[in-house]
Amino acid sequence: MIESIIVEIRAGVGGEEAALFAKDLFRMYSKFAQKQGWGMQVLDLKESDLGGIKEVTFELKGENVYQKMQWEGGVHRVQRVPKTEKTGRIHTSTATVAVLRKPKVEDNIIINPNDLEIDYYKASGPG
Repeated sequence: MIESIIVEIRAGVGGEEAALFAKDLFRMYSKFAQKQGWGMQVLDLKESDLGGIKEVTFELKGENVYQKMQWEGGVHRVQRVPKTEKTGRIHTSTATVAVLRKPKVEDNIIINPNDLEIDYYKASGPG
């Protein structure tokens, strides 16, 4: 079944090295999608100063794409000597990956107004 998903990768703890790790993850998922024959479209991309990726959002479309990608969501961690390290110490960097199923156009999502709860608040005090 052909379906679409949205994948978001965000660099986490680790500064520039985390952004380089996020770029590695994006490159890995791009190559995997290409080998699977899936279509890929980058929706948003924010690069870091050293060429890494602070945040990227992209859409994958293809056969059973959600089944194969659903378990990729979560925090990914790498321990390595970063390219930015001069003394050779091992650093730990993280990146988060979110995998979201994209609703089909024919999916009629109906929200019952009785299911909505709207609250109004008035702030008091400074700020």
